[in-house]
Amino acid sequence: METDLDLEMFESLNDAFRYGSFKSNEQRNATWTVLTETCDVLINLPPAAGKSLCFQLPGVMFPNKITIVIVPDNNTLEEQVEYLENKKIDVQFFNSKFYKKNFENFINKLNDGNSVPRFIYVTIAVCASDLFKELIKKLYDKDLILTFVVDEAHCASDKSIDYNKSYKEIIPIRDSCPNVRLIALTSIGTGDINNDIKTSLKMLNAIENNGSYNWIRPNIYIDVKFKDILDPFDDLTQLITNFKQAMDNFSGIIFCRKREETILVANELSRRGIPTASYSSKLDHNERVKTKKDWMRGKVVMLAVTHGLGVGLNKFGVGCVIHWSLPLTMEQYYRDVGRAGRFGGKALSRIYLGVEDWMNAQYLMMGKSSHLFSSFENVLQFCVADACRHVLYSKYFGFNAEPCQMACDACERDSHYEKSLEKFKIYNNQRRLLPKHLKLPITEIYKPQPIRMIRREKVDVRVHNYRQLVLALRNNFKRAENLNKYNSQIEHENLCRLARNLEYIAFSTNLKMSKYWSAIRRASKSIHDDAISKTLSNYIKNYKFKSE
Repeated sequence: METDLDLEMFESLNDAFRYGSFKSNEQRNATWTVLTETCDVLINLPPAAGKSLCFQLPGVMFPNKITIVIVPDNNTLEEQVEYLENKKIDVQFFNSKFYKKNFENFINKLNDGNSVPRFIYVTIAVCASDLFKELIKKLYDKDLILTFVVDEAHCASDKSIDYNKSYKEIIPIRDSCPNVRLIALTSIGTGDINNDIKTSLKMLNAIENNGSYNWIRPNIYIDVKFKDILDPFDDLTQLITNFKQAMDNFSGIIFCRKREETILVANELSRRGIPTASYSSKLDHNERVKTKKDWMRGKVVMLAVTHGLGVGLNKFGVGCVIHWSLPLTMEQYYRDVGRAGRFGGKALSRIYLGVEDWMNAQYLMMGKSSHLFSSFENVLQFCVADACRHVLYSKYFGFNAEPCQMACDACERDSHYEKSLEKFKIYNNQRRLLPKHLKLPITEIYKPQPIRMIRREKVDVRVHNYRQLVLALRNNFKRAENLNKYNSQIEHENLCRLARNLEYIAFSTNLKMSKYWSAIRRASKSIHDDAISKTLSNYIKNYKFKSE
C-alpha cells in the first residue's frame, strides 16, 4: 500500500527529474532508506545503477534545506552539477579555483534572505579550508543542512587504490554538525572497503544498503590482447573503425596510467584518422571543458584519460572501454568497465597487456599495502587465466556467476585467445632477464643497456643506487616490529635480490633518467619512512621471496 511519502517521492521523481520510474528496485530501496531512516547510510551499488539519484531525489523533496555533496575531483563535480542544472535544479558549487569572494558572495545572499540552493557541491580539496568550515558553521546555525553526502566514498579507505588522505578533513566538519546525517556512496565496496569507509568517516550505527543488484555485466564483451605479439595501434585502430561502422554516435574511453601516455595515444590515433583527445587533471579548466564538450558532442570519438577521472558517467553511446595501461586493482578495473554500456547497450572492454606495463605496474604496486598488492595480482591472473572473465571478477567480488559462453574471449571458441596467450607466455619467458641476472656479479648486471633510455647512465651510479636500496631495506628489516614467522626468515641475500629488482625495473621502464631517479627516490623514501615508524616495508611484504 502506497503512503503519502511514497506518492510524494514518485511525484518528485517525475516532476524534478522527469523519470517515470526508478531504474531498479535496488535504486528505489536505497532512496527510500535515505528518505526514512534517521541514521547514517552507506549505499554500495555497481556502476550505472543510479546511485546519485538516491540522495538527489530526497534533496529536492525538502524545501529550504541544503544537501552538502563532497566529491573527489573537479571532473565528478562538473558532471553532476551540469546534470542538475539541465534538470533546472538549483545547485551551487565550490572547488579549488573558487576564492574568498565566491564564498562571501554566497554568504551575503543567505544573509539577505535569498532562497537557498538544494545542493552545494564541493571537492574534497575545499573541505580543509577555513572559509568552507565557516560556511558550514553558518549553514548549521541557520538549520539549513539536510545531509552530508560523500560520493566515491571508497576514496576514504586506505584499502582502495584511490585512497585520499584529505578525506580525514570530513571528520571535523561532521563533529561540528552533530545532528546532521552522512550518506556515503560507492560502486566498488567490497566487505573490507565498506567497513573501512564506515570507520574512516565515523559512520556510527550506519545502515549498509548493498541491495541484491546483479553486478554481472553480460552486455559487455571482455577480452585481453598482448602488446608484445601484435602491433597494438593497428589492432586498436581496426577495433575502433569496426565500431564506427556498426554503431551510430559511437564513442569510447582509453585509460592510461600516465598523462604522457594519454598524449601519445591521442596523437597516434588522430594521425590515423580517429579524432582522439588527451584528457587529464593537468589540463587547465577551459581546455578540459572544451575537450569534454567535443567528446560529448561527437566531434572527438575517443578520449584518452588517466585512471580515476570521472568521465563518461552520463554519456550515451560509450561502446568500448580500453585499458592501454594495466588497471592496478580489480576494483579500479570494474569501475572503469562500468563507463561502457551504461544504458544496457552492447559494449566491449579490452585490456592491452605488455611485459613492460606489467613490470612498471608491479614496481608501483609493490610499495602499496598487501591488500592492494593482492588485488593487483588478481588483475594479472585475470589477464592470463583461461577461465571465463565474468566468472573471475564475480568471484573476486564475492558472488557467483555461470560461464558467459560468448561474452568473453576465454569462452568464445573463435577468439584465438588460447593461442595468443601461449605466444605471450613464450615471449615473456624468452625476455625475462631478471632470473638470469640473479647470480651474476653486480657489475655485470649494471652494464649500461640500451633499454629505451635517452641517455645511458654510468655503471657506478646504478651500482650506488642498488647499494643504497640494500642499506635501506636492511635497516627497515632490522627495525621493523611487525615481522611474522615467514618474514623473519628472510636473509641478506633475499634483500639484495629485492634491491636488484627494484633498481632494474626503475631503470628499464622509465624513458628519461629524471624519471628513473624519481622512481629510485620514491622507493628509498618509502622504505626509510617505514623504518622510522618501525613498520616492515610493503616492498618486503609483497616480494615473492619463496619463488627465488
